[in-house]
Amino acid sequence: MDKSNFEFLKHHDELLFRLAGRAEQCFVPDPNTTLVKMRQLGEALAQNVAARVGVDYGRDENGRDIKQIDLLRNLEYKLTLDPRINDSFHTIRKLGNTANHDFTSSSHRDALKALVL
Repeated sequence: MDKSNFEFLKHHDELLFRLAGRAEQCFVPDPNTTLVKMRQLGEALAQNVAARVGVDYGRDENGRDIKQIDLLRNLEYKLTLDPRINDSFHTIRKLGNTANHDFTSSSHRDALKALVL
């Protein structure tokens, strides 16, 4: 692959760029990996935003992991996210969860949807 469609992320965060780039590279041979990497990208991006706006992520006060769905709800509440952005986060989360737990369910259609979002 010559140049990534996610090259712009390099200037913001190397981890985000690596996750997106790997998702892109795996699209043809392994759409399942693309979906898992896009799920990870969505989570890393949400955590990045949360850190910038003072929303807790990682672990709660009782030491339990804060679930991605709860982090997204907290971000939506704090920032009043545009519904399209909120829906994109949730779509990527759901597609990635399915790919992670049902390894044979992934399709190029779903992987492309996640990459486009």
